[in-house]
Amino acid sequence: MNKKGEKGAFPLIPVIVALILAVIGFASGFFVKYKIESILSSVPIWAWWVIIFILIIILLPKRK
Repeated sequence: MNKKGEKGAFPLIPVIVALILAVIGFASGFFVKYKIESILSSVPIWAWWVIIFILIIILLPKRK
């Protein structure tokens, strides 16, 4: 039962990360169309990837 529970919980993390990536990807693409200058000056695109990597690093230890 424990193995079944772990297998059920494991795919949840990639799904959550994928959803976050999709939301950020859609939001950044949506904002770039309307406010390129303000978005680039306030929040650089590479900053989103830094945030994503930090979230992954935080989530990985919790998986164990």
